[in-house]
Amino acid sequence: MKQIDNIDDLIAKYLSGNASPEEALLLQSWKTQSSENLKLFEASRKTHEALKNSKSKKKIDENAAWEILNNSSAFCSFPITTLVSSTQIKLYF
Repeated sequence: MKQIDNIDDLIAKYLSGNASPEEALLLQSWKTQSSENLKLFEASRKTHEALKNSKSKKKIDENAAWEILNNSSAFCSFPITTLVSSTQIKLYF
């Protein structure tokens, strides 16, 4: 069986559904080697699920967001779209 070079990458690959069957078996074997390995995997899994759930709940209307920024005087006294479309002015936040 192949050696694990970077466990974080392998866990991420597995959780995103991109691990090969061999990689999934390798990860399964690694998880059973120690309780610390299992704890690391479970923490990664919980973080992955939380991020996945937060992304699916957030629906951002990009046009509305640009409209709010463009009409806000809190950032600057001229429209943000002017800054974005200008090649001579750079926008720094």
